[in-house]
Amino acid sequence: QLRRDSTKKAKAVEDSIKQVNAVYDFVEQMPSYPGGQGALMKYISDNLQYPSDARESHVEGRVMVRFIVRKDDRVDNVEVISGVNDSSLQTEAVRVIKSMPRWIPGMQNGQAVNARVSTPVTFRLED
Repeated sequence: QLRRDSTKKAKAVEDSIKQVNAVYDFVEQMPSYPGGQGALMKYISDNLQYPSDARESHVEGRVMVRFIVRKDDRVDNVEVISGVNDSSLQTEAVRVIKSMPRWIPGMQNGQAVNARVSTPVTFRLED
């Protein structure tokens, strides 16, 4: 009986740790960039540095980036999930997303939670 009780307690602790560290794809209130979507696009535009090799090769396109907004408002686990197949553009997209200021975390049941967010980073050469 004692062993069964301690196993149940250990399982409950393990489950609560998993819940604390869980990453959600959809939550009641998704994470948001301070100032909203327009401010996010402006931040990306203002901080994007077009890679010179891509500029010289006239490579344009969109890189879709996914990341986690942690419940402590940090941006983490930035990765490219689709888009133009150019490593310099992908590297720059990841760099600019990693450099973002803290976000407003997602909320579920009144609690801040870790949540995944995706956003496009568009590279367009000026005419």
